[in-house]
Amino acid sequence: MNALNPRFALEGNVLRDMAQAAEAIADMIKRSKDAQAKFREGTAQYTPQVNRIKALEVAQALIHERLGESDPLPFVQDQLEDAIVPLRSLLSKSEKALTKLKEGTWQYNMLEKNIAALHTALPLVQDAISYSLSDSGSKDTP
Repeated sequence: MNALNPRFALEGNVLRDMAQAAEAIADMIKRSKDAQAKFREGTAQYTPQVNRIKALEVAQALIHERLGESDPLPFVQDQLEDAIVPLRSLLSKSEKALTKLKEGTWQYNMLEKNIAALHTALPLVQDAISYSLSDSGSKDTP
């Protein structure tokens, strides 16, 4: 089952933005896993990292699917819905942190890329949820 509408042709800036989003999300996953390793399982700091990594992995898979770099993955509705809150939280925290940084620093540039990637990923997850809901509804009709 395809989690998204059929693939569409990506051109020009959309293709570039999608590829940059894939790179930024891969970097966020790596940094989140590095941070997770510093916390003991079951602690208040550990669980949000687990949820963030899962959400970023869903977003990454959807981006790679849109880029034509992977086959569609059969996400279940819960996986898609569970990705929204951590992605929105990460976006909000990143936007807040960006206001405290000096433009042109590596941290500022990294957060700008992360924010752009999250703005690319969130609609993909939301589209996948909508598509999944409409697809599951069509199975119920005789």
